[in-house]
Amino acid sequence: MSEKQRKAEYHRQYRERNREQIKKQRRGYYELHHTEILTKGRKRYNQTKEELLNNRSRLNLARKLQAKHKVLTDYERGFLEGIIDGEGCLYTGLNSNGKTRLFNLLISMTNKEILEKTRTIIGEGIVRGPRSADRRGHRLPEWTYIASANTLRWLLPQLRLIVKEDKKEKILTALNLVMLTPRLSQKTPEYYKQLEVILT
Repeated sequence: MSEKQRKAEYHRQYRERNREQIKKQRRGYYELHHTEILTKGRKRYNQTKEELLNNRSRLNLARKLQAKHKVLTDYERGFLEGIIDGEGCLYTGLNSNGKTRLFNLLISMTNKEILEKTRTIIGEGIVRGPRSADRRGHRLPEWTYIASANTLRWLLPQLRLIVKEDKKEKILTALNLVMLTPRLSQKTPEYYKQLEVILT
């Protein structure tokens, strides 16, 4: 092999080595860049998914409430105002875990027909009972009408109570806070503290 051929072979091998090195550098760059894009995309996807779930839960709740919404007549409004002020209880107790608030309308009495009429007017809730009389017979069998927080959201704004008006306003304010904080991860100690302040 002549000197000229050796130089040509040397330059050829040199170019091959450089070409392979450049390919590796480019491959590494593209892999790194691709990984960064996937990571950013995944974070953006998770964030968007979280926002969509938040919005979806609020939207579903709003649609559900809208579908159940009922405009009371003057007669129905007067009937419910009287029975809730006189015999009802706007319950805001804690769940068994000691944190979750329960919002219910409870009406207990020995006349089941009135409770059934109440349930018919509202269109929601259940009538439970009867609770049996005690051993001495001092208590007549008693039934209880129970309505959930979703019912209270549309029912209470239509009523003008006298005895329980302050409690009604507190419950509506608390329910608005609960609706704006639908996910468990958003319910921080500040949230529970704010809820306690509203209901006290």
